[in-house]
Amino acid sequence: MKLLVAGTAVQDTIIENGKVTKSPGGISYTLTALKSFAGADDELWVATVLPKEIPSEMKPVFKDIKYYKVSPASSFPSVTLTIHKERERDEVFDFCDIPLDVPLNGLGNFDGLLVNMITGFDLTLESLREVRRNFSGIIYVDIHTLARGLDASNRRIFRPVPEAEEWLKNTDIVQCNENELQMLSPLKSHNLIADFVLSCGVKYLLVTLGADGAKMYFREKGDLRSVYLSPVKTRTVTAVGCGDVFGAAFFYYFVKEKNAVTSLYAAVKYSGLATGYNSVYDLINLKKDAISRPD
Repeated sequence: MKLLVAGTAVQDTIIENGKVTKSPGGISYTLTALKSFAGADDELWVATVLPKEIPSEMKPVFKDIKYYKVSPASSFPSVTLTIHKERERDEVFDFCDIPLDVPLNGLGNFDGLLVNMITGFDLTLESLREVRRNFSGIIYVDIHTLARGLDASNRRIFRPVPEAEEWLKNTDIVQCNENELQMLSPLKSHNLIADFVLSCGVKYLLVTLGADGAKMYFREKGDLRSVYLSPVKTRTVTAVGCGDVFGAAFFYYFVKEKNAVTSLYAAVKYSGLATGYNSVYDLINLKKDAISRPD
């Protein structure tokens, strides 16, 4: 398979349980997880923004990744993530409004495109429209920070996704968490929002539920259906990046096997395992560790 990831790599400062950790973030999780799944015949490509000089701690992330398009940046965006036990984390960026470029010439060579909206500015709506018009493969979009606005202090605040219906119309598979789901529609219940999302042309809606697992919505003979999977039991070190791992796993196995249920199972399993790792670099061991772990 030939897979393309579009999104921004960032430098994370994670504040959790009184501890401060610095780490490569953003699509660093996506790319490292995909490398763990990839077989000898798979090619992983990226469209992203990169500074001229890549810090040494970020270089392992891009090892063995092919560059489809690199847009220039003065530095990696830096984000401070403050993790709370009972509510959504706080996110504050130093800067984040650098759109990346996904050239249309050559898109037809890919089997799938994963767009991870790390900053919310990664891809413009018009760019996505152009990609959809020129690409018949699978388009997977993780809503992520597209569901957050930006205040004067660069703090990301939840707000309705502008032109949500247009984003959805140009996407095959959508991933979001519960808070992000609420930003796709003013409707109140998950089922009603899922029905709206699928009515826009989305084939599968994936809602991650944190420690409660994940749910997938789809249509079967015109009716709204859903599949729920409980999480993998593991010792949790941190949940940062597990949504990115979830997306990487579902995307990889769905493009490979075209089976949504088994892809959901892989996504829940791998993202659960990821919560037990100490760093993004450990994600390279995902597939090996999953094989050694009994279901």
